[in-house]
Amino acid sequence: MKFPCRLLILAFLFSCSHVETGQPQIVPSKQGQASPEADDIEGLVRPKLADFNSCYKDEQQSNAKASGKILFGFTILKDGRTSDVRLLASTLKSPQMEGCLVGRIEAWQFPPPRGGQDVKVRYPFSFQP
Repeated sequence: MKFPCRLLILAFLFSCSHVETGQPQIVPSKQGQASPEADDIEGLVRPKLADFNSCYKDEQQSNAKASGKILFGFTILKDGRTSDVRLLASTLKSPQMEGCLVGRIEAWQFPPPRGGQDVKVRYPFSFQP
């Protein structure tokens, strides 16, 4: 079966791009309220990694060997929305991709955190072809 070149290129990029997460870190609250465990956050983020693939694929179009690690900080508000999304460190050296990823995290919606308090998270991601 023959496929148009565009489909083959898209299939190649989709199958070869790889996003991994490290272990999220919950920043302790000053009130000492119960907060979700890092495993809970990781379980909620894993299905959202597809959001990152479109940013990564766009970057790979101009830099096929694009790879690196990024550390984000963000807050999960008591209603589950994300806030205060910040790029804390990056080895990607791609402001366009980093901005795209920030936008994706800003759009994430989580279940309301246990304890009814905002939760501050530091979360590493790595990207490799």
